[in-house]
Parts: sequence; C-alpha cells; structure tokens
Amino acid sequence: MAAVRRGRATSVLSSVPLQILFYLNVVYYIFYFLATLMIIIYKSQVFTYPDDFLALDLILLFIMAVLEAIRLYFGTKGNLTEEEYPLGISLVITAGSIILSIYFLVWQTYVLRADVIINVVLLVTCGLEAILQVIAIAAFNGREAGLRGREPLSGEGITRTQEPGRVQLASEGKVNALKAV
Repeated sequence: MAAVRRGRATSVLSSVPLQILFYLNVVYYIFYFLATLMIIIYKSQVFTYPDDFLALDLILLFIMAVLEAIRLYFGTKGNLTEEEYPLGISLVITAGSIILSIYFLVWQTYVLRADVIINVVLLVTCGLEAILQVIAIAAFNGREAGLRGREPLSGEGITRTQEPGRVQLASEGKVNALKAV
C-alpha cells in the first residue's frame, strides 16, 4: 500500500498482523487476569495456601497487569506511528511479561491445569508479538536507513524560480514547473 504525500509515494510499514495480535491480546489479557485472580482465590480456599505466597502471587499478578497495559499501549502506538522507540519499549516489557507468565506457569505454589492452559496461550501470543515486533522494527529501521543514505541522482534537484509559489524540479535534463504546496 502506498500513500501519496506531497508528490512522493511512501509505503505504509505498520504491521497489520501485529496490530491484530495487540487487539486480541488486550481482550485475552482481561480474561487472563480475571481467570488467574479467580483461580488464586479458589486455590486459597481449597488448598492450604501460605499467606506469604498468596500475597506474592497477587502482587505479581497486579504488577503483570500494569506491565501488560503499558506494553500493549506502547506496542500499538509504535506500530501505528511506525516508530521504533515505542516498539522497542514494548519489546523489552514483553520479556518481563513472559518471565511473569513463566512464574505463573511453573513457579507458583499450586499450578492447576487451567493455569497451564491460560499461561501457554499467553506465552504463545507474547512470543508471536515479539517476533512481529522485531520484524516491524527492522522494517522501520530499513526505511529510515534508506531515506538517510539516499543520494540525489545526477541532475536531480529542486530550485526556486523568480515567481513566488513556484519551484522547478530538474530531473534527467528536463525542467518541469510545479506549483509549490
């Protein structure tokens, strides 16, 4: 897809699959948070759950919720604005989110089958997002490097004319008068 901007064709580099995954992850994480909270409450009522570990699990769940909100915000912003910096922040926070998800998958006091299922789904979506974020960052950097390293062709350039509001574009020896925008 190309967008025309002031007589130039520029390509749109935002990743549609990445944006779809961000949207689905917002919906899934709401489910994940509520399900994990209910599972922790269930385990604290049914099993002998040490109070210190219960508090730790709840604190880590809320920290994960905050990190996930920040991660999805920066990821969406970086993808839609085609900027590397917000996507990079989101990628770093993705690593933290994956570590917390692994905690809830492996190192929690009691791990139920429901914990395994919802954490594996979260890990798969985070892993896919991380791969697509790296690809998007590479595409954005490739465009930036292409724009910075481009040398004008011989005879190509823009010169001002004596008439206000008009410029001349010289390309391959031909001179075309264009109205300045």
